Amino acid sequence: MGFIRSALAVALIAFVIVQYPFLWDLLPDFTALYGQLISRRHPIVKLSQGIVYGEHTYLSNSPIERFLGIPFALPPVGNLRFDAPRAIPDDPNRIISAKAYGLSCIQTTSQDHVSEDCLTVNVIRPASTDSSAKLPVMVWIYGGGFTDGASVLYDGSELVKQSLAIKRPIIYVSMNYRLNLFGFLASSEVEKRAKSKGDAVLNAGLLDQRLALQWVQKNIDAFGGDREKVVVFGQSAGAISIGSHLLSNHGKHSGLFRGAILESGGSVGIPIIPAKEYDASYAKLAERVACNSSSSSSVFDCLRTVPVDTFQAVLEERRSGVTAFALKEQPNNVVQDDDFHHARPSEAFKTGKIARVPTIIGTVLDEGVEFGTDKLTSENELREFIIENWVFNKPKSLSRTLNTLLRHYPDIPSLGSPYPSPSRTGGSWDDNSRLFEPLDSNQFKRVSSIAGDLIFESGRRVQLDDLARAGVPVWNYRFMQPPGDRETNTGVYHGGELQYVFARLADRQDAHGEISRIMSRAWIHFAHDLDPNGPELPSWPAFSLAKRESLQILYGNTTVIRDDYRKEAMDWMGRDYNWLAVSVR
Repeated sequence: MGFIRSALAVALIAFVIVQYPFLWDLLPDFTALYGQLISRRHPIVKLSQGIVYGEHTYLSNSPIERFLGIPFALPPVGNLRFDAPRAIPDDPNRIISAKAYGLSCIQTTSQDHVSEDCLTVNVIRPASTDSSAKLPVMVWIYGGGFTDGASVLYDGSELVKQSLAIKRPIIYVSMNYRLNLFGFLASSEVEKRAKSKGDAVLNAGLLDQRLALQWVQKNIDAFGGDREKVVVFGQSAGAISIGSHLLSNHGKHSGLFRGAILESGGSVGIPIIPAKEYDASYAKLAERVACNSSSSSSVFDCLRTVPVDTFQAVLEERRSGVTAFALKEQPNNVVQDDDFHHARPSEAFKTGKIARVPTIIGTVLDEGVEFGTDKLTSENELREFIIENWVFNKPKSLSRTLNTLLRHYPDIPSLGSPYPSPSRTGGSWDDNSRLFEPLDSNQFKRVSSIAGDLIFESGRRVQLDDLARAGVPVWNYRFMQPPGDRETNTGVYHGGELQYVFARLADRQDAHGEISRIMSRAWIHFAHDLDPNGPELPSWPAFSLAKRESLQILYGNTTVIRDDYRKEAMDWMGRDYNWLAVSVR
């Protein structure tokens, strides 16, 4: 009742002031009065861009405060479509309701809660955190192949709760960034437009992420965080994004973060190609949305005027008609530019042109099962699949190269992915089985093994070696815990570790609870100390070239192993990725 009376009083004051404007000078600042009233029910943080009020919540008696859907950029619409994001202007009197996640960015599948106006950040902290607390900050960048994903899918409340449980509190931040053609439109025209008129950019989605990180630097202290103790972590395309930030400006550290965690991804292992390589798909897009007619306006100018619904239909068509790998049909990946990627990432890593911050990097056991297909019934079909979906720059020696690739990955089901796991005793299938019909020739396990090593594993090894040579502290892991939430033939699938990292299973008193506590707490310790070790955790030594240490994460057998599996095949892969191109989810 007290709050209702206060609200009615404010409404009455507002009505009187409208009727008698001269009374405004006789009253206290109305915004401040409103802020005092809502602070009784909502946590409030004052920023230069406005007064932000969030919500209280409780997780198993752990009080948490969430500030959701805070804009960090102007809506990237109209003339700002395909351009760099613009920061929100300061207005200390602006009232910002931050009690619900903002709309997600446009996805490849139609959803109700998507919009071009999607650039928001979220902050989750322990309740009653004072602005002087100086807590470490963990900033999450989601994956999804640069086509899908949203911060609403990765609420960090359980992670914050877990940080309180071990008395190492953190603040969690997540962001939205533009996806697919809205965030990664690329062609010769876009590149020329960026250089000539400056009203377009390549890799707009990466620039969204950078602006969000700059927002953190400017504002996180007001939430009780420490801008000098920011660690970024991401999975798949999120990890590729972090790799891009590590390489930006030739590796000269921008100070936006002091540590990085790359889960199932990085800039080495996928080709970062010039924008002109997307001219064909750019032309197809223009034709599909009727922007290819001869007129005084450019294709680019026309694309800026296309209704969102039209683009949404195009994205859905691509989604249904193209495999997850077919980069040649989708202008939705990171490309070479004058900022993040001046050249091939493997060369930048090799020459040390990378921000030297402590890093955790790792993969799951069966990365490739999400990217293969069970429709290949012969080796010839497998070859055609590889050429159709992965080969971008065809070398003269393509046939010989494919022969070498397939020799490293022979048609022996027990060597394929899903791989035999030491935890799968008495499992539901024979490791010699091909899992799908025809049982005498199906190539699913073979193509899954190739995909996992090509996209994730071999690139991870290249990065580990180069970081270690550069003297960067780096920790290596291999997640081997069968999640138990899918059919067994997907194995330990790509993204399977996320529910453990985000502590969603940490309250369980079983295998999944133990692994969730290990992973989430190691990440929290890293945010505090730039070292994932903690008194309650298994020992995890840093990676060295001599011992090649890797933490095997598996219930009942979380231990240090040597990272040398499939060495010959991955050493061969690591020499040159340029003839292959894949779209990583």
